[in-house]
Amino acid sequence: PCGALPFVVPAGRERGAGGRRLPMHFEPPASIYVSINAGRWHVSFSNEDAPDRVVPTEQETLDHLRTFTAGDLVTRTIGLDRGVAVPLMAADARGNAQAFSLLPVHQERLAKKEAARKRWQRRAARRVKGSANRCKACDRAANAGRYAADVRENFAHQTSHALIEMQDLLLYVFEALKVKNMTASAAGTPDAPGTQVAQKSGLNRSILASAWGLVKQYTKYKAIAAGKLCIEVPPGFSSQECSACGHTHPDNRPSQAEFVCQRCAHAENADINAARVLARRGVEAIVSGSYTLRGEKKVGGLRRAPFCVEAGNVGSERSEV
Repeated sequence: PCGALPFVVPAGRERGAGGRRLPMHFEPPASIYVSINAGRWHVSFSNEDAPDRVVPTEQETLDHLRTFTAGDLVTRTIGLDRGVAVPLMAADARGNAQAFSLLPVHQERLAKKEAARKRWQRRAARRVKGSANRCKACDRAANAGRYAADVRENFAHQTSHALIEMQDLLLYVFEALKVKNMTASAAGTPDAPGTQVAQKSGLNRSILASAWGLVKQYTKYKAIAAGKLCIEVPPGFSSQECSACGHTHPDNRPSQAEFVCQRCAHAENADINAARVLARRGVEAIVSGSYTLRGEKKVGGLRRAPFCVEAGNVGSERSEV
């Protein structure tokens, strides 16, 4: 019982008279999905792209990038280092660098919403199970958590859009982080089980609040639509490797935000240096041919034999009892 829901077709890349962007191609959607989350209704639908627009596949884009030399491709590649203090640092070999993080007003509101969520959870725990007041407290707690999810979603969309709109870029290189494993609860050691659980839970909250997975996911599909490529490279020792000479040593990282190479004395921000190391690794993987696209997972199932009397797969007759 939602009634009529008006919507606006966004503007596309094509421009008409006067330089104004024309609306995107739209046809009636093939499917519509309606859902509800924390008392808020959502409706989403998918639609095919314009029939006259040809978007290259990932393999075609990869083959096109392999026609570049290492010197030409490195100028069109950007490395993306993910962290807790700075959620995303983008840097390239041309000296450009840009940090992406939440606005101070969003961080302040998130802290207030998190305090409100915990407060309503405590109130819900003290109220009678199944009562209207308990349901009301649970809804209040869910609404406070929903705001944090909306902020992360908005941050991921804006960040990925800003990355794709960067001119002369064809390759985006992320570090292959296993966020699910990194945010697992601390189990401690056999001698001291359950130690540092509180510290690890705080780190997990910071990692999840940085929207690492959403930014990479949105950047990847937007890059494909723009004829670009988004890849991942191994992150091992990227924070200790010098982007200028390649020297790797733990002493190159004297602090969290400082990087000083012990061989060539190259000094800059640690996140910027790591992002440039990732960009170089991505170029090497593309040019050398070592990078390959992952195939789609095929989910199979057991197919039962068709019911046939002649095949003799009819069971015994069931009794009336």
